[in-house]
Amino acid sequence: MSGGHFNYADSRLYEWSQQVRRDGNPLLADLLHDLGDLLHEYDWWQSGDTGREKWLNAWESWQKKWMGGNPAEMTIDAIKDSVRQMVWESLGKPADKEYNRICEKMRGW
Repeated sequence: MSGGHFNYADSRLYEWSQQVRRDGNPLLADLLHDLGDLLHEYDWWQSGDTGREKWLNAWESWQKKWMGGNPAEMTIDAIKDSVRQMVWESLGKPADKEYNRICEKMRGW
């Protein structure tokens, strides 16, 4: 049965993503949306609607986009930078050198 494994949690992530985008935090909105897509693929695999290979392809694509490919290579500094970016965006994007440096780095992801 499609969607049964997580009680349609992916649809809640899409709703949250829309609200966060309206609140002015596009990076967090994109992350929530992409997590919804990822959870949807996992849900369908666990529910028997698709094969494991489709889930693994979705997982690999998510890792490439959000972690640069290999999560083991993501440093503590990169994690701190991504959290700072999300917090700063939620506070209204301050304009200073540190924000601009991290913002530029995040665009490369």
